[in-house]
Amino acid sequence: MYRFFNSPCRLVGRVDRGIRERLHGMSQIAYEFGAPALAANQWGMDLRLLVVRENRSFEHLFIKMVNPRVIWESAQTLGMYEECWSIPGVVTFVERPVSVLCRYLSEFGDERKDLFDGIQCRLVLHGISHLNGIIKEGKGDYQND
Repeated sequence: MYRFFNSPCRLVGRVDRGIRERLHGMSQIAYEFGAPALAANQWGMDLRLLVVRENRSFEHLFIKMVNPRVIWESAQTLGMYEECWSIPGVVTFVERPVSVLCRYLSEFGDERKDLFDGIQCRLVLHGISHLNGIIKEGKGDYQND
C-alpha cells in the first residue's frame, strides 16, 4: 500500500503543464482499468488531484479536479455498499450525502464550483476521502466477498 494513504495529500500550489500531464495520465489509467474515479494517492502521488468519470457511461471523459473540497452537502443521505479499487474484494456500508457542492481548480487553473449528485457524488466523496488520508470509512466492518 502506498505511503500516502494514511495522511492528507499536499495541496497543489500552481496548476502547470506537469499537473495537467499527471491529470491526463490519471484519467488514462482510470479508463484503461475501468475505474470510475482515481485519486492521486491511489497511484502513488502525494498531491490533491482527483479524476471522476463525467457520466455513467464508459466514455473517456473525466472531470479533472485540483485541490477539491466540499463546501456544501445535502442533509439527505443514502447508505450503500461500496468497493474500493485500492482494497480489492472488500466491501463496506457507507452513508453519504446525496448531493455536494465542490470547489476545485480545473486542469487549466480556473476556479470551479460544481454540484454533484447520485453516483457521481459518491465517487467524488470517496476520492476526497482518499485525498484526506482516509481509506476505511463507513459503518460496520469490511466484508469480504
